[in-house]
Parts: sequence; structure tokens; C-alpha cells
Amino acid sequence: MRCTQLKLRPQKLNCKVCALLSLLIFINLFSIACTSSEPSNKSERRVAEAAPKPSATASPTVEPTPEAPLNLPPPKMEEVREAVARIYKDAVTIETGRAPAYIVGDFNSDGSEDIAVMVRPAKDKLEELNNELANWIVEDPRQVKLPDPHKSVQTLPANMRPVIKPNDLLLAVIHGYKREGWRNKEAQQTYLLDNAVGNSMTPEPLKNLQAANGKQEMTGDVIKETLAGEKGFLYWTGAKYAWRKQ
Repeated sequence: MRCTQLKLRPQKLNCKVCALLSLLIFINLFSIACTSSEPSNKSERRVAEAAPKPSATASPTVEPTPEAPLNLPPPKMEEVREAVARIYKDAVTIETGRAPAYIVGDFNSDGSEDIAVMVRPAKDKLEELNNELANWIVEDPRQVKLPDPHKSVQTLPANMRPVIKPNDLLLAVIHGYKREGWRNKEAQQTYLLDNAVGNSMTPEPLKNLQAANGKQEMTGDVIKETLAGEKGFLYWTGAKYAWRKQ
């Protein structure tokens, strides 16, 4: 029995030693792998940091050149009817009993020719004309409230949308699009102005009015007229049309 026990102990000892040696070898290999990967990562970081960064001014952006407006001929009544029908369909009719029935100019100062046409509502289309979801904007330029340039903080009342009534004389303003102006089939931005048709309506370059006041800040045209016995002009504020007395 003693001899048998003496033979078994060395075998158990050898197994433990082998296991311990295997563990030590695994630990050494793992540590070598980790330390060998560190220099590679560091070298990659050094190369990335040393690489030249692209310059922000290397490729300047090029602004598109706006199209020069065409030298458009004076409007013909057939063209005016076509433009009005394109947008308003049969909801309005052109008022031909007063002259001029229409005038052209760059009223919103975008370099494209616009047109302002005297129209009357069709009798059975009032609901369509007054619909807030219609493709046109209904405004009364004499009721537009503008901010006071002398006040830094102010509260403006809401501009009330006028209601179009039968036999109202309206001014339909169609903003032009690109070089063809209001003749372009894609010209769809339009306004129906109530209480805006006066006498002696003519387009006037805004720079002429500014020069008289010693200012030249804006471009484009205004609609000069005598409205309700007062001389003044309709002008584009950047969002709507307003009336100003002279």
C-alpha cells in the first residue's frame, strides 16, 4: 500500500505543475500580444495627427448668377387674360371699363416683371374667392399695420382679412417668375387687393421716390395712384402690400 501511494503522488504533482505552467505561458503570451498592439495603435494615431487637414478655404463656394430679365414687349390683352385665367380660373373677370386695365413693373423687387390687373369677382364665385385655402392672398393695403421704426419694442394688431363682396373692384397682382416674368406658366404667387384701385395708376421706380427723400435703400417699383382723394402709392413690404400717402 505504501508503494502504491508513493507512485500516485508524483503523478498528481506533475499534473498540477503542468497546469500551472500552461497558465503562466498563456498569461505571458497575452501580455506580449497587448504590448505589441500598443505601439501599432500609437503609430497609427501619430500618422493620423501628422496628416494635413483640408483647408476650409480651399474650394470657395460659387454663387449662382441670376438670370438677366428678358426685354419683354408690352402686354397684350390676350396674354393678360391667359395669365388671369391660369391662376383664378373663372373666379374673376378683367375690368375693361377703366384705363389702364393693367400695369407692369417689378413690384416685389426680385428682378422679374410682375403685373397688376383690375378685376371683379364672378357672382357665383365669392365663396371660392374668400376661401382661406385659396392660392391667392386677400389683403386691404390701407389696413396693413406696419411697425414704427422709432420704437424698438411694439405689439402690432393682427391684420384683418377683408371679405370680397359682389361688384368689388379688386387689384390682382401676379408676381413674375424667372426671365419670362408674369407670363411664365410657373408664376403662381398672387394677391387680391381690396380698396386698392385708384385713379391715374402708374408704375414708378422706387429709387425715384427715395431720391426725393434723400434715401436710396430699396429697388423695384411701386404703384402710384390717387386713392380715395389722396395721392400715394402701393408698395411691397417684403411680405404684403401696403399703402403710403405722399
